[in-house]
Amino acid sequence: MGTNKVKIAITDRNKNVRNLLHREFLKEGYEVLVITTYSEVCDIISNRLPCNVLVLDPEFSQDVAPGEFDFLRDNTVPVVVHTSFPDEWTNKVGKSITVVRKENIENLKEAVRKAVNIKGFEDGCS
Repeated sequence: MGTNKVKIAITDRNKNVRNLLHREFLKEGYEVLVITTYSEVCDIISNRLPCNVLVLDPEFSQDVAPGEFDFLRDNTVPVVVHTSFPDEWTNKVGKSITVVRKENIENLKEAVRKAVNIKGFEDGCS
């Protein structure tokens, strides 16, 4: 990466939460992409839109059924699944960490820090 910044992509169904996460992760020193469409998620997983970590709210789009995320089983980008229903997402995503949605986002920040350091993904973004 030319900027030496870790690039993360975030999704969330709520625009205000997306904006909050964007601000908070910028403060943490990350380069942040705000993702709003299913096709952008596909671009990240296929490395057409490079990033180091995807923060995924699986309910971010009304147009996406849960089964449509099956392609995440073979992901090359670590995924932090940010959900109110963690049991539904256990073992559904390859390289991933599942985080329960809470008022305090410190647990999400910690999960992103861990995901950045998943072995083999330190240089996941060019």
